[in-house]
Amino acid sequence: MSRNNLFLFLVTFGLYACGLEPSWNVTEPEDSIPSPNLNPSPQSPSLPEPSPDIETTLCLTASEGEQMSIVCPAGNIVTEVIFASYGTPRNSCNSFETSNCHARNSEAVVYQACMGKTTCGLEASSSTFGDPCPGVDTERHLGVKILCAPVQTEPSPSQESCPGELVGWATTSVGTSGGGNTLAPTVVNSLSQLEATTTGTVPRVIVFSGAFEKIGDPLSIGSNKTLRGLNSTAKIIGGISIEGDNVIIQNLTVEGQASDDYTAHAITVRNSSRIWLDHLEVRDGRSSLIRLVDGTNRVTISWSKFQFTNDQSNKNALLFGDDSDNCDLDGRRLNHTLHHNWFANQVESRMPMVRFGKGHIFNNLYDSSSTDYCIGAATWSSLLVENNYFKEVADPHRRRDSGPVYITAAGNIYESTSGRQDTGLIDDDDDDDDDDDDDDDDDEPSNDCERGLEEPGPWAPPYVYQLQPGALIPEIVRRCAGPQSLKEMTYF
Repeated sequence: MSRNNLFLFLVTFGLYACGLEPSWNVTEPEDSIPSPNLNPSPQSPSLPEPSPDIETTLCLTASEGEQMSIVCPAGNIVTEVIFASYGTPRNSCNSFETSNCHARNSEAVVYQACMGKTTCGLEASSSTFGDPCPGVDTERHLGVKILCAPVQTEPSPSQESCPGELVGWATTSVGTSGGGNTLAPTVVNSLSQLEATTTGTVPRVIVFSGAFEKIGDPLSIGSNKTLRGLNSTAKIIGGISIEGDNVIIQNLTVEGQASDDYTAHAITVRNSSRIWLDHLEVRDGRSSLIRLVDGTNRVTISWSKFQFTNDQSNKNALLFGDDSDNCDLDGRRLNHTLHHNWFANQVESRMPMVRFGKGHIFNNLYDSSSTDYCIGAATWSSLLVENNYFKEVADPHRRRDSGPVYITAAGNIYESTSGRQDTGLIDDDDDDDDDDDDDDDDDEPSNDCERGLEEPGPWAPPYVYQLQPGALIPEIVRRCAGPQSLKEMTYF
């Protein structure tokens, strides 16, 4: 064994020597956690010899008050925070676990300090992470497990398989950038901090892990914000309300409320433009999971999973425009893109239902076992439905509601489906079905606004996009829809 390889072996072996710590039965910490000290001066250790084609897992521990220096091999950077806990983490590297004495912001703090860097330093202290178990007289420790990987000029196979780039209507006009790509992320550790950072119009990129429950009113999101989950634990319970332009919501679970005491849609967007909802799991909301209403325009919904896990009635997914009489608000708006989404457990209808606008619906998976219908065209809408996969569902795409509609469908796969696959121009003279969502069967324009609308018809998207063959959709959507690990996402 060469001297350099022996040195690399000894360094790696030492980093894996992680000890055991006891478990403590304590209450969760209070919401008020001090701002972390993310810039202590790290030691200057010698770097191992580069391993340009090999990923390296590093495990480290530091006692309270000690400095932890994280050093990737030369040519590598931190690409994933696999585990982080300040408190009394249990077990050794390959089986790290958190205890009841655990700072819930541990992973977020390590992520902000180290992600994308070759070396970084952290102090194992309550001034960095907050006190994870106030009143408990025990020494705290910091346990960290990270992945170092070579710096890449080309996307890795995993990144190519679970894309994170924006396409669709949200790219039009001046595009959608949320909080931007140059700002340092704001790590939030409590509901009060989250509420304080998501309002207003100041650009911010807000990141978090863990669950925050907002009962009574949904979490309000203002303009120029990116809200991003750091891992699959990131969850907002109680719903999100967006009333602002240029907003990105990514990589988290959003759960609405549907109970006798409180009801909320999972996500409602009102009178807003340039919105990107991406890699979400959206579930259990009042009547509809996502509502884009009151003139909302230029929205892309991508790589997300929709489902219901309760026994509520009215299990609808996506409503684009909440009333056929809202031409003054919605006419010439409600232009949205829906791609690579999974309509899964117990979703019954509105996947989506579109009024007035131009809807582009491509490469989605429909396999809910309890469908009334999937895609609904309503009230002067024009839909382009491409390369989707429909499995054992009823009415894959059809006219709903009053007013003329137009549906173009191409490249879709229909496996054991039933019911309608409407295409072309459909109005009340052509539609003899009497189960529409609206009782008004008059296709004639009812006001000056509708008289000024173009008749629904075929259209070409004003943006660049790539279609995947419909046969590939079940595998890639089931694997990539919903929140992902940091390593899998191209925007991390």
